[in-house]
Amino acid sequence: MTKKKVTASVRNQHGIEIMKCCASCQLRVVEDGARICVLQQKRVLKTGCCECWRLGERMQMAGHRRGRVKRSDYHAFVLLFKLQEQEAIEAGKLTEEKQLKRKALRKRYVKQFERIPFIKI
Repeated sequence: MTKKKVTASVRNQHGIEIMKCCASCQLRVVEDGARICVLQQKRVLKTGCCECWRLGERMQMAGHRRGRVKRSDYHAFVLLFKLQEQEAIEAGKLTEEKQLKRKALRKRYVKQFERIPFIKI
């Protein structure tokens, strides 16, 4: 497996461009602060890339909004909630001033799913 300098990128399911490199590879593990390639069993640089590169699981799930990486199910939760709010406004059951703010919506998500909406990459 030959290592080469990163020149390519791919897009995940949410359209985020991710560089093809050891830092974004599923076959990379971090042990004692060092990146180790599972296939090569040796330390690798974050900018290296080989032909066995696979998009990491966390990078596949990442959805991006306002500079923070969030879970795709959180985006779906927010979208569904906002659609329901809009229907309630149109039906006259809710006023625009009474809509939940993002912070309150995040709290509701954490309470319901018992996890934070942000992904550590």
